[in-house]
Amino acid sequence: MAKNSEEELAGQIAQIQALAKDNPAIDAAAMIARLLEQHQSSGIPNKMRIRAFLVSVLFPPFGLYYVVKFMLRPERDARRLALICFLLTAGTLIFLWATLNIILAPYAGQLEQIQNLDLEQIQELTR
Repeated sequence: MAKNSEEELAGQIAQIQALAKDNPAIDAAAMIARLLEQHQSSGIPNKMRIRAFLVSVLFPPFGLYYVVKFMLRPERDARRLALICFLLTAGTLIFLWATLNIILAPYAGQLEQIQNLDLEQIQELTR
């Protein structure tokens, strides 16, 4: 697949050079540079990006796997994707923590009452 992609890139560069020969007003160097930039930035497949984002949101701790994985990749936009996965993971964890605090807040007083029970009181409740 990578070889096919390289062949397509070579064909597009040849087309640009042919256009530049026919029309001297065309800036072939700029067009080729833009083409190479697009080719380099498309290093991480969209399927992998979507999977990383979904894992970061649905299973927050495991999103850190993709943070490390993308940080170690040589592609140009890999670090940006690692940062996005980190922010999604951290944001989801904060959201879950806040939601659990809101849900469990009414039960905090009852837990303190249970902890303050004496052994005699527990025995009386079980009789």
